[in-house]
Amino acid sequence: MIALCEDNEKDRKLILDMLDEWGRRTGRRDDIRCFPDAAELLDAVLEERVHPDLLLMDIYFDGQNMTGIDAVSELRKEGVNTEVVFLTTSPGHALEAYGLDARQYLVKPVEKERLFRTLEKCRREQPPSLLIKMHGGTACKVLCGDILYCETQGNDQTIHLCAGTEIITRLSSAKMREALQSSREFISLGPSYIINLLHVVSLGEDSVVMEGGKRIHLSHKRFLEFRNKYFDFFSA
Repeated sequence: MIALCEDNEKDRKLILDMLDEWGRRTGRRDDIRCFPDAAELLDAVLEERVHPDLLLMDIYFDGQNMTGIDAVSELRKEGVNTEVVFLTTSPGHALEAYGLDARQYLVKPVEKERLFRTLEKCRREQPPSLLIKMHGGTACKVLCGDILYCETQGNDQTIHLCAGTEIITRLSSAKMREALQSSREFISLGPSYIINLLHVVSLGEDSVVMEGGKRIHLSHKRFLEFRNKYFDFFSA
């Protein structure tokens, strides 16, 4: 999802038109959310009502004390590592922007092709992630590389993460496999498990040991299937 924080209606429409053209060029159809000022954007992200992969941020907002620099600084303090591209009329905050790990600092009027190159670079280097809906209607973004394995338990899917935490979701195993199919390191073992091969520590006789010491016991047939896929992956 792309969040656009821009209070000038003319500039906002211009950027939205550019994003639409970029989507048609690349075949991408990103969800785009617009915010009229930095404070509203900050609240939405910190309250986890939006989970932007990319933030296009103006710096000055009419009638507002909080600048785009202030908002991104707060996001960084809270551990939000969303990619940020500043769009502004002032070149005077570039050092502050790059100090906040901004991807790019574009001075208005924004050059279309320069914005497109920036968007493409962000997408190319951005680690794949999933937006997971949990019980109660809340959602969180999970980096695919942080997933150890997924386990089907009744009607629920338990996602085991590197940090030792778990996320429980109603997402079916079929939908989870579909979401992870573009990441070659994930393999499915029947309807019960989806395992990230990059986090496998060792193979037992009929079990797989993951980082953190978790041991996944498999039937003999499933274990042989897993072992073959494991060695095929690392010998490719």
